[in-house]
Amino acid sequence: MKASTRWAFLIAFVAVCWTPATGLLADPPTRAHLVMKSDPGDFIGLGGHYNLKQPPWMVEVWVAPWDQSVAIDFFPPDWPANARKWFLRFSMPGGGPIQEGLYEDVVRWVPIAAAEPRMWIAGEHRGCNRISGWFWVRRAETDAFGWPTYLDIVFQQHCELNEPALSGRIRLGQPRTGIGRR
Repeated sequence: MKASTRWAFLIAFVAVCWTPATGLLADPPTRAHLVMKSDPGDFIGLGGHYNLKQPPWMVEVWVAPWDQSVAIDFFPPDWPANARKWFLRFSMPGGGPIQEGLYEDVVRWVPIAAAEPRMWIAGEHRGCNRISGWFWVRRAETDAFGWPTYLDIVFQQHCELNEPALSGRIRLGQPRTGIGRR
């Protein structure tokens, strides 16, 4: 590989991965809690109840540079031996940093900016091609670069536009102003 190619690769890598506030690949907020209830007949949750906490679950949080959608991934304590991961994606209408508010008539999250609010909850090797539902960002705090430091999101997703729902709440990080709103 030519020296000029190596330098171009290094510059591109740093441009994508570097966050000035915290350095290379920002540290995720501490403490995450995901609670979900799945109706009978829901394909994603299979009618179950889920209560995932960090620790022992590992959590990865990132913000997509192309539309600033928030991605939250939960990995089980014995991962990768146990591949029962959960993925949550939330995007604002038109892209941009996550903001407090109620977002209805969501469409499935895809990694491009879109006019509609987007969401995708998938896990344990199950995902939906078409969704309907809503999410409510009860509280959102970010650092100067748009990375979430605290999130409180309530959601409801209907897989393949069917009636049974996967409902839940994700709380991530610690609020800056003491006790969070209820």
